Amino acid sequence: IGLLSRTLRQALMAYDDINTRLEARVAERTAELQVVNQSLESFVYSVSHDLKAPLRGVDGYSRLLEHDHLAQLDDEGRWFVTQIRTGVQRMEQLIDDLLAYSRMERRHLELRPLSLAGQVNDALASAHAAMAAHHVTLHTEVTDAVVWADATGLAVALRNLLGNAIKFSAKAPMPCIAVGCHSADGVARVWVRDNGVGFDMKYHDRIFDMFQRLHRQEEFAGTGIGLALVKKAAERMRGRVWAESQPGAGATFWLELPLATPSTDD
Repeated sequence: IGLLSRTLRQALMAYDDINTRLEARVAERTAELQVVNQSLESFVYSVSHDLKAPLRGVDGYSRLLEHDHLAQLDDEGRWFVTQIRTGVQRMEQLIDDLLAYSRMERRHLELRPLSLAGQVNDALASAHAAMAAHHVTLHTEVTDAVVWADATGLAVALRNLLGNAIKFSAKAPMPCIAVGCHSADGVARVWVRDNGVGFDMKYHDRIFDMFQRLHRQEEFAGTGIGLALVKKAAERMRGRVWAESQPGAGATFWLELPLATPSTDD
């Protein structure tokens, strides 16, 4: 009995030692993560301040040149001014998109029950002007479900999916977008379908990566960050996003999120 008691005490001491080391390791990792988060905060500040400040100068001077001196320039000079203005606007959009991605990566998500129909309808209302400008016909098949999601993250995902559909269907003879949602097996799925240029499915995974574009800037403007932002938002809300498409036959993007249930927690 004495030997058994000593063995048990030794085992308990070893367990306590392992537990203490594990707690110390967790504390060390937590501190490291805090340092990383602080570095990300510094990066975001650097992007927003150090890059945007000189860009505002280029933007201001190019505006003055365009407004006050454009008539004095020849065709080539006017073309140069146009290229400068276009480049400035693209760089501003790129910085804003990078900041949006960084915020989605590091922000604290407030996951809570949300009406999917309400979120979809809000996104459609925000996109109404863009759809009207491109003469897009809209079809909806929205049934309500309560999903466990972050309101800002879901709004960002829906806004980018709709913007993508509007952009890539704009050159179709009769642009058409269909938006719908349904729920089953503990998840809700939103789809956004367009009749635009589509893409080859061999590029499916590539389109959700940062800066990956399948079309030239001259054909379809963009920064190559929108779908990466959708993917990041979906992953952080415990969901996923994928697409189905064929070249010249439009594309359908799916966003899947968990349904809110009484047992769902943070």
